Amino acid sequence: ADTVQAEYVWIDADLKTRSKCRTVTTKQAESPESMPAWTYDGSSTGQAPGEDSEVIIVPRASFLDPFRPDGKNIMVLCDTYDAEGNAIPTNHRAPAAVVFEKHEGEVPWYGIEQEYTLMNLDK
Repeated sequence: ADTVQAEYVWIDADLKTRSKCRTVTTKQAESPESMPAWTYDGSSTGQAPGEDSEVIIVPRASFLDPFRPDGKNIMVLCDTYDAEGNAIPTNHRAPAAVVFEKHEGEVPWYGIEQEYTLMNLDK
């Protein structure tokens, strides 16, 4: 078969994950850039008013789907935009991508920070 199931995943207004599935060609599934954008009714997720509720989901990353055992279907992480192309307020990846693009030559450092509170409970 030259098709796969692509589960588009995004974050809603309550910062919970939502998803919907579509069939795409294996060629489209090769990269997020070749996958089609899609839409959903943002009024049902608290991300758009009822009179102008179309939200566009744009694929940004894809991974093999661990919940579909055949090994070829994918999960697609998406950004959310309004009809004018503006990032929805819960789309925190979009402004982060702008910062990372401005500093493309930099190598980000990530680390774990542990904090401790010392208390004198003997007094």
